[in-house]
Amino acid sequence: MLKNFSRLGIGTAQFGMNYGINNKFGKVKRDIVYKILAHALDVGLNLIDTASSYKDAEKVLGGFEQIANFKIVSKFLNNEDPEDSLYSSLKKLKVKKVYALLAHRFESIKDDFVLSKLSSLKQRGLCDKIGVSLYYPFELEYILHKDIELDIVQVPYNVFDRRFEKYFSVLKSRGIEIHSRSVFLQGLFFLKPEELDPWFKDVKHKIKLLQDYAEEKGVILAQLLLGWVLKNKSIDRVIIGVDSYEQFLTNIELNHSLLDHLNFLDNFSENREKIIVPSLWRLRR
Repeated sequence: MLKNFSRLGIGTAQFGMNYGINNKFGKVKRDIVYKILAHALDVGLNLIDTASSYKDAEKVLGGFEQIANFKIVSKFLNNEDPEDSLYSSLKKLKVKKVYALLAHRFESIKDDFVLSKLSSLKQRGLCDKIGVSLYYPFELEYILHKDIELDIVQVPYNVFDRRFEKYFSVLKSRGIEIHSRSVFLQGLFFLKPEELDPWFKDVKHKIKLLQDYAEEKGVILAQLLLGWVLKNKSIDRVIIGVDSYEQFLTNIELNHSLLDHLNFLDNFSENREKIIVPSLWRLRR
């Protein structure tokens, strides 16, 4: 079993809405959310990633008695004033401060007014760190070129999507925390090949190969995918989504036998953004 949970974080989109291409459970019920959070604290998993846009996720989190024991990362949208958004989040979460406040989109931090507001919120002790959630490498290149002072960048990273990998050493040299998301690519890796939308026909063989390998070796695919991301020591936090309590327990039940299989996943990199960027998916529903 994974002994050190300090590099994991819980993504909470599913706590406020139906989320994920393979989510068969829908929005997680409040009592299950609290069961997940209680177990997370028991094993030392102490970071929550949420956002004002996750419908009532922050309000649900605020109803958990021990919520202040978590490091909370919240995000604000482009059309939101970061200060207004943070105060709203603090009220819903029922806490006095958060660990970090991130811009949900890159466009926000191109605005000097927004950056000034973020810096002020940090100086006033309402958040310990500030940062941004990114989707494309050009966004990070802009930040690095402009030398924008941030504490955290959150990026997608999984066996398909390795676009940001070449920047990790630069970010670490600047003391910037790297939080990775999309380990399971919204559950795409778990869909049976015959269930895949035609949009993914070009990677159908890759997904089947991953699934067949896990079955052949007697390992759980989710653990294999998460273990591969954790193998990269540059990443400070790996955010994992949660659809159910049982799924949460399974995903974090990593063991040392996985180490023998992780290198197999090194060669699955996929550069086509139509596959690795969910906002570009055009699925037949």
